[in-house]
Amino acid sequence: MLPDVLAASPDRLADGTLAAVWAQIQRTAGCTHPIRLAGHVDQADRDTGELRRVFDSAGMPDGTILVPCGNRRATVCPSCSYLYAGDTWQIVHAGLTGGLDIPDTVARHPGLFVTVTAPSFGPVHSRRSNHGPAQVCSPREGRCPH
Repeated sequence: MLPDVLAASPDRLADGTLAAVWAQIQRTAGCTHPIRLAGHVDQADRDTGELRRVFDSAGMPDGTILVPCGNRRATVCPSCSYLYAGDTWQIVHAGLTGGLDIPDTVARHPGLFVTVTAPSFGPVHSRRSNHGPAQVCSPREGRCPH
């Protein structure tokens, strides 16, 4: 998206929309796949019931407003993934040491990170036979030959 904006910069500078486009780019924080939203927001007056238009994307550059994609995969969008990882770290850190309305006394409690496979999944060790569907490697008795 940024190369498109840079190529169109002289035109946007001439028509006065460059500042608004740049503000949208900064708001998306470098998102590589921003979502383009178009439309309007109407607000009803509580007393009279009259509808007033409080926002219309038609007044934005290109008639859209950009919002970050929010993808967690770094291969898709590095900036949104980085933001998500930072938020996750803050939540986990606060849960282990306190902060964010969590008392500091939690730091004295043991912390465990447990992953559990539900029994409904059945045996999870499997192999493929002649490129066919997944088959159980061995019955439950004994050890797997692998």
